[in-house]
Amino acid sequence: MDTVTDTTAVEAEEVTTEAPETDTIRIPHTLARLERYWMKNPELRLGQILGNIASEEGVDSYFVDDATVARKLEEKVPSWN
Repeated sequence: MDTVTDTTAVEAEEVTTEAPETDTIRIPHTLARLERYWMKNPELRLGQILGNIASEEGVDSYFVDDATVARKLEEKVPSWN
């Protein structure tokens, strides 16, 4: 299994043309941002991170989409930090 990096996610994001529900590149894209955020906030649990993002968006965590999670994580810890 390849290591997910910010570079992998950015490169893949640029070439994505599939529908959101079948776009598998959303997985490393979101995980790269989650890892960066979580490493800066190790006291948080995964459920807390996702729950906080969903709460900020005003939705139940079950319904928050991957693009929103990735965007909110990027806002919290931009890749250049």
